[in-house]
Amino acid sequence: MDQPAFSALRKWLNAGGGLLHEGVCFQPLGAGNTVIAAEDIPADTTIVSCPFSLVITEELAKRNLSKFISTNEIVGWTERQWISTYICFHWILSNSRPPELEHYPYLDTLPPSDSLRTPLHFTEKELEAFKGSNVYQATIDRRREWNEEWRRCQSVVIHRNRDWGSALTWFVHFHLSYGHSLLHRKRYLTAATYISSRAFPSSLLSPSPTLKTTVETQPVLLPGVDSLNHKRAQPVSWSVMFPAGSEEAASKASTFQQPTISLILHTKTTSGNELFNNYGPKPNAELVLGYGFSLPDNPDDTILLKMGGIDKRWEIGRQERGADAFWDELLQIMKEDRSEDEQEAYEVQLDAADMLASMVQILLNKLPSESKAKGILRPEVTRMWHDYIQGQTAILSSLLDFCKKKEVEAVKLARSLGVELVIED
Repeated sequence: MDQPAFSALRKWLNAGGGLLHEGVCFQPLGAGNTVIAAEDIPADTTIVSCPFSLVITEELAKRNLSKFISTNEIVGWTERQWISTYICFHWILSNSRPPELEHYPYLDTLPPSDSLRTPLHFTEKELEAFKGSNVYQATIDRRREWNEEWRRCQSVVIHRNRDWGSALTWFVHFHLSYGHSLLHRKRYLTAATYISSRAFPSSLLSPSPTLKTTVETQPVLLPGVDSLNHKRAQPVSWSVMFPAGSEEAASKASTFQQPTISLILHTKTTSGNELFNNYGPKPNAELVLGYGFSLPDNPDDTILLKMGGIDKRWEIGRQERGADAFWDELLQIMKEDRSEDEQEAYEVQLDAADMLASMVQILLNKLPSESKAKGILRPEVTRMWHDYIQGQTAILSSLLDFCKKKEVEAVKLARSLGVELVIED
């Protein structure tokens, strides 16, 4: 049986023209909740449908916030600022619950801030354990970016209503009367984390839905649809249906009274087991930073490499995936820095291999050691640390092997030209 908040979500979705399969229920899992099959669910079943009218978009946030602030005068806010501020107003005005803030049944089911585990919710010691990794610096950058966004939002709201602006905080502090504890309720940070961990690209709302993002896609929240946890390679599909008679319904007409997006699972789920969505291939760096979890031995793991003086970044995966493109660029740069007859091709290749190996070794040496993770992390953060650092180490180690292979190729090339080289370890 559903908890009261999830029963309310189910009724709200149904009343709005969506649905949540009657054979699924919500159960607590750790600090969050999970979607469980209350009965056997056959393959190719629509689990949840959400009408477009309930999807939280930048446009909806602007429209509904216009009741409270002068949205027409706001310039330069990002989608995250609009949606986060809209979410925060639900908490700021929770006593009156005005009808323009229509997503209480959805927000009431989301995990509280103290159960979120993205790096911006780490303790300082936990974050320090990641120092030397890309996730550490990305967290510092994200904290600064989001904090600056929040300050701009708060400035606008406080100009309209001082009480509202004072309540639109990064932290809300509560002293417990029965003790000396201090609770921190993170408002803007919590709302922004919901977006990073639950939003889908707006490209899902097209007649041919896709998870691929472009410069034109925006983050959108899909109430109910985002309840399912991620499982890599889980076979699912998205279906966007339009009302019969609409222009878009030429090939996808339905009985829905408005445009609706549905999630369909293509594997059977037996009673008592969890139902999963598939967010698409994601490396642990993205899962940790944006979602607050990781996958052991994640085959989609990557690391970002950057050459000095070049703005471009290269994404390198396990088993040297993507290394050839980086190598070709490195060779090209080194050739451009020398005259054609200055060095033989094998010498350029040897120098490039040595340069890349040195770069990789520096990155390996910078990665945090096991000792940093011992005894200071919550168990779920410890798992993320191990999964993420193991993946980074594996990729960098494979790049060292890649460099050795390039050295061997250079030696063979030199030998074919009558030059005998000896490579010392």
